[in-house]
Amino acid sequence: MAMMYHINQTYDLLPASAFYNPDINTSFNLRNDYTKWKSLRVVDLSLAAFPFLLSPTTKAALLKLDAVVTMRAEVKVAQYQTLFVGVRVLYLKLSVRRDHVVRDTFVQLASVSAAELRKQLKVQFVGEVAVDAGGVQKEWLHLVMRNVVAPECGMFVPAGNHGVWFRPWVGTPVLTEVLEEYELIGKLVGLAVFHSILINVPFPLALYKKLANERVTLAELTEIDPDLGKGLVDPAAYEGNDLEDVYCRNFTVGVPTQYGCTVMVRATYDGFTADSPVIQLFVAGSDRSPVRGLARLLVIVRAGADSDRVPSAHVCFDALLLPEYAERDKLRQKLLAAIANGEGIGLR
Repeated sequence: MAMMYHINQTYDLLPASAFYNPDINTSFNLRNDYTKWKSLRVVDLSLAAFPFLLSPTTKAALLKLDAVVTMRAEVKVAQYQTLFVGVRVLYLKLSVRRDHVVRDTFVQLASVSAAELRKQLKVQFVGEVAVDAGGVQKEWLHLVMRNVVAPECGMFVPAGNHGVWFRPWVGTPVLTEVLEEYELIGKLVGLAVFHSILINVPFPLALYKKLANERVTLAELTEIDPDLGKGLVDPAAYEGNDLEDVYCRNFTVGVPTQYGCTVMVRATYDGFTADSPVIQLFVAGSDRSPVRGLARLLVIVRAGADSDRVPSAHVCFDALLLPEYAERDKLRQKLLAAIANGEGIGLR
């Protein structure tokens, strides 16, 4: 099976989902397999060593468990060092101002070591009293990434319909400071993965293929630059004998067949669709659908009888606190008011 998968990686014959094994993913013993995966003994066969068999849901659960184990190990190391070296910080603590969230984040992360990045994260917005039980760090990452990928920041440029790509530094040497800032953005994405936080990172598929050392095809190039992609596809499909005269070019382009997969979401929507980001952003602190789907994300809690209060959310626990409004129009009005004022956590 492993050989077939590697052949498929080279020739793109089947989607990755074709290799997921339903029986393995259904009966997967997370903790037992994780222990085998981390064992140095050759006799301990772990399914995690064959990730192409595991679904995204199983992989996400495995990564989350690994992060928890790693954070606990870092706490033990810090406690041990405290006995002999002095007081050591048990958490990665960041204190940022909302109106300078990118600057404050970059300044503090620049001096953070790799070991500190593996500690449990605690974020505090200056002047706010909210205690970070998970919700504050979700909003912090959302705000930082939203500002970082914006064209005004100068680090990325629009790519395709909704994506972004690295700013082309044509004819200009890339400054060391700029490379360091890209590295800090990588740390932010790493923190999001490590802490299982959903963020809106609109990078095209080509970037993830490069990170995975996979071949980037013309389809991925077209996603980044549609005009360039069309300019390559049209000459390749031209059947005349005067291509060089018509396009002023002389080359050959091969376009491999691409496959896709459909993600099914178990949820019911009234006034919104599965692609509407606003409800997810209000309740979960992110407008991206989680790996396990929306059915495992939203928890709706009855917050008393009919009242004039607007709904609220426990972002730390992905829970929507919803009063039992007597009228449908009132429910809609209160929900929209809460969504429109959904940024910020706790009292200010």
